[in-house]
Amino acid sequence: MKYRLIIFLIFITSFCYSQKYNFDIYSCYFNDNVKWKQVILTSSNNDKIKVILNQKNDFYIGAIREFTKDSLIFHFVEARIDSSKSPFIEFKYTSSIKGKLKNERKCFDQDNFYEISEKQLTEDRNEITIFRYKNEKKNKLISKVILQTKDISFNFINHFTNGYFHVFIDCQSLEIGKNKLVEKASFFGEDNYHLNLIDYKNIPIEINIQNQNYKK
Repeated sequence: MKYRLIIFLIFITSFCYSQKYNFDIYSCYFNDNVKWKQVILTSSNNDKIKVILNQKNDFYIGAIREFTKDSLIFHFVEARIDSSKSPFIEFKYTSSIKGKLKNERKCFDQDNFYEISEKQLTEDRNEITIFRYKNEKKNKLISKVILQTKDISFNFINHFTNGYFHVFIDCQSLEIGKNKLVEKASFFGEDNYHLNLIDYKNIPIEINIQNQNYKK
C-alpha cells in the first residue's frame, strides 16, 4: 500500500510539472546564404505560442516562444526531423527562461520607423515590401524585406517570422493581410539573404515539456 502511494505521488508530481503545446501549422524555409533550414510551428487556435527551429548539422535547435500577459517565455528544445517516421518530429526539452515585457516595447519599436508597400503580381500573388528607417522623416533607410505571398483561405501571416520584423507580425501591428502564405522572403541591409518555402503542411504536432527548468 505504501509503495503504491509513493508511485501515485510521483505520477501526480510529474503531471503537475508537465505542459503540452499543440500546433497544427508547419512550414520549412531554406536560407540560401548560410545553407540551413528554418522550421516554424504555430497553432491556428492559439496565437500566443510559436516554435522557431534552426538547422544545425543533422538536428535542429530552437525554442517555443510563449507570450503571457506580461512575460515572454522561451522553452528551449532540440529536434530531429525525419519524414519517414511518425511523428516526424522528435523533441528534447533542455531549459526555459522567462522575461518581463515592457509595455512600450512589446508591440512597438521606439528606435525605428516602418513603411509598407504592396503590389499585385498575379490574381492570387502579391509582393509586400517592408522598409525600416532610422528617422521619422523616413529618408535614412536601414534595411528592407520583400515578401512574396500567395492568397490562401485562412489566417497564415502570423505564422511566418524571421529577422527584425517578427515582433510586428506577432503583435499584428503591421497591416500586411492575414490570409497570405509567405513563399519567399528577401532581406537587404544589415544582412542579405533569401528564405524560400520548401515545405508546408497542416498537421497536428504535440510537444510535451516535463519538469520545466527555468534559468535565472
